[in-house]
Amino acid sequence: MFETIENIKPEKNDSKTLGAIAYAGSIFISFLAPLLIYLLAKEDKFARFHALQSLIIGVVAAVLFIALWVFAVVIKVVTFGYGALLFIFFIPLGLIFVLVYLYWAYLAYQGKAFTVPYVTDFVLKKI
Repeated sequence: MFETIENIKPEKNDSKTLGAIAYAGSIFISFLAPLLIYLLAKEDKFARFHALQSLIIGVVAAVLFIALWVFAVVIKVVTFGYGALLFIFFIPLGLIFVLVYLYWAYLAYQGKAFTVPYVTDFVLKKI
């Protein structure tokens, strides 16, 4: 039987802290924080849920960022340097990503399990 989002509740305060670290740690040390939490917190479904969700979203965001970076470089070369203006958009895009991850860390620390379209269904099958 698969888990449902309603069944994902913190069992102790450490669960909430680990859930928050999964997101906040992704900002500072990339995939290592959620990966370690997912692998080491075997019995803590709340922490594993947030760690795997953070890990998947981080990987998808990294792939999209790399694709956008390559696109910007190609446009820069094709337009003889004028496409370099596209790189200005990376700053607000990165800031939005950081703010969303900090908000998700806050929600996890409050003991809430939230859904992210397409990702949460996959995560619930894997924890």
